[in-house]
Amino acid sequence: ELEYDNSVARLNANGGIARRLGDAWIGVPGSAGDIAADALGNVVITGRDGKVYEWVENDLRWSEVAGATRAASVAVAGGQLWRSDADGKLYAGGGDGVGVSSGGR
Repeated sequence: ELEYDNSVARLNANGGIARRLGDAWIGVPGSAGDIAADALGNVVITGRDGKVYEWVENDLRWSEVAGATRAASVAVAGGQLWRSDADGKLYAGGGDGVGVSSGGR
């Protein structure tokens, strides 16, 4: 479970996404390998297709983050997206040209 913007979200073992509204867990469309949120209410996931998606609350849907591909894990802080790929390379934001580490575990 993770808390964001006075809400709570979770990812189950099968990749299902849910958020807590009041006393109930409500399913959210999509399937993910990882989920992250920040105190500003930004919620991002790594989709099963390796792309990164951000939650659009007004539309109740996920929107693909342009250029954010091959993601194995994801984080967000202060609105800044961070992601890593299967090789352990760390990237800031979308696009493959903004790597901030060379990887190598």
